[in-house]
Amino acid sequence: MTFAAKKMGLPPGTIISLSDDRGPVRISYIKYAESALSEQVCGSIEEVFALRDSGETVWVNVEGTSDISVFEKIVEAYSIDRLVVEDILDADTRPKFEVYEGYAFAVAKMLYREPSEGYVLEEHVSFLLIGNMLFTFQFKHGDVFDKVRDRIRSSGGRIRQRKSDYLFYALLDVMIDNYFWVLDLVEENIVSTEDSILSNPDKESLGDIRRLKKEALLLRKAVFPLKEAVFLMLHAEEKVFEKRTLKYLKELHEHIVQVAENTENVRDMANGLMDVYISTSNTRLGNITKVLTIVSAVFIPLNLLAGIYGMNFEVLPLKDHPYGFIIVILSMVLIAAVLFLYFRFKKWF
Repeated sequence: MTFAAKKMGLPPGTIISLSDDRGPVRISYIKYAESALSEQVCGSIEEVFALRDSGETVWVNVEGTSDISVFEKIVEAYSIDRLVVEDILDADTRPKFEVYEGYAFAVAKMLYREPSEGYVLEEHVSFLLIGNMLFTFQFKHGDVFDKVRDRIRSSGGRIRQRKSDYLFYALLDVMIDNYFWVLDLVEENIVSTEDSILSNPDKESLGDIRRLKKEALLLRKAVFPLKEAVFLMLHAEEKVFEKRTLKYLKELHEHIVQVAENTENVRDMANGLMDVYISTSNTRLGNITKVLTIVSAVFIPLNLLAGIYGMNFEVLPLKDHPYGFIIVILSMVLIAAVLFLYFRFKKWF
């Protein structure tokens, strides 16, 4: 059951979860300053509430959505709009960026490759930027943020000197960089599928075409709304982002625009695969039809001779000749060879 179907008929802002489809909640945080760092896996969400006044940057990562009480407590502790939590729990929420009183909220889609089959999949990721704290919400364990974690753990880096708004930018930047990698994978699969179609357009190729078109559509639905969201970040109030962070957001916007352009190219390539399949199939069918036509043309005079000598007349050429049968057979072979050479000379096959 989808989130929208489960929520049907309930008042706006009702906090529900698809607990059957999501894993248990795991809460962890990284607290850091230029000369300090601490990491911890929490037993409850209350452990991170006291970190708001620590003066250090705090990244709280919440994985899983089965425990609704976690989100209820976040709503109460930080006066979060319940509609925001509803968007956090709804995997179908499109990427966006919104500024509220005292916090900012964003949604993005994390794209990755399914390990066993190689399919492109997405995961719904939400961000809550509240003062010195950044909350990230994921539906399951595993993400593309390990490079950011390594940068935080490495002392002396720029990220350790900046606040939570820069951390928010850094996480989005890693996600968008990963889009380039996913796009390259999809493009390679499209080229490989196209080569396969040109050599042998079979039913498996149709399945590959459908999958690649779905992946191209998935990319477009993830990238284009995020491009709009990053544009809104550039024009957000100064209390959300520091001035020194805005220049990085401009670069982020350039990256997402480039990703959007590449996404359109990949989508055009994926949609063109069906045209390649139809064209190749028609060419193959035309070649088969041409060969069968040539075979039929070769046998027309042979059938004529066979029909003539199959008549029940008393007088037929070579009827009483001792080598009549052999002569007729050789004549048929000669006629077939001449026709074959003529068709070959005309380059009809």
